[in-house]
Amino acid sequence: MKKFVDILDKYVTNPVNEALSEHDHYGPYGYLKIMTWDKPIITENYIAGSLNDLNYLKNLLNKMLSEVAIGESFDVAEYYGSGNGAAAKFFVMPDPFDPVIMDKSQPIVNKYLQQRGI
Repeated sequence: MKKFVDILDKYVTNPVNEALSEHDHYGPYGYLKIMTWDKPIITENYIAGSLNDLNYLKNLLNKMLSEVAIGESFDVAEYYGSGNGAAAKFFVMPDPFDPVIMDKSQPIVNKYLQQRGI
């Protein structure tokens, strides 16, 4: 459930990532990019910010995870940066969870979201 928090923790504690434009790719297909930047921002291509910003995001996610149950979701875009070009919606799934199955179940996920007005 906290795998993304662990990813952020490893990113912000690696001194190599202090330089602007440093980045790493994550996820089953490597589409998610975390990048060091001069301000906190979320776009379709990356989640970026200074190491302090990304550490703030890590702590925010930890807090939000403690307040939601498995099967629920939340979005952090309104709390992280301004002028974001994308949402950052997190679906809380049980461990172990293979994100590739989301591709196979996308119609089910879409129906679930629609039913809840998300």
